[in-house]
Amino acid sequence: MDSSHNGLQRQKRNPFPKAHTMQNVSMSTWIVWFLVGMAVLAFSMSIVMIRDGGEKGGHSGRAGTSGSTVGALLDAHIATQWREGRVRLGSLLALMKELRASLEQDVETLGRLDPSGAEYEREAHRTV
Repeated sequence: MDSSHNGLQRQKRNPFPKAHTMQNVSMSTWIVWFLVGMAVLAFSMSIVMIRDGGEKGGHSGRAGTSGSTVGALLDAHIATQWREGRVRLGSLLALMKELRASLEQDVETLGRLDPSGAEYEREAHRTV
């Protein structure tokens, strides 16, 4: 009975492993992509709500314009916003690539140094 009891006991482990810089970068990447996805979803839903509101007889601010003119204006606005969003996303991705390269270089530099040495401490302070 004693041996079966020992088999049921488990050692308590820390549920949070020690963080590593590249793991933080990976988590940051996922967070950024999640936020970008949420922004795209919110933008898409607002467009659908705007279009549905116009089709259901919602009051338009332009009294003398036809439905097709309003639709064309809305389509042009959506296309402009889409292009601007793609440009912003492209620049965010470029910045993330630069950040990743910089962090990888810092990790490589610190990995080559002796953690107990003064040079390691200097380099660590420089990167922070």
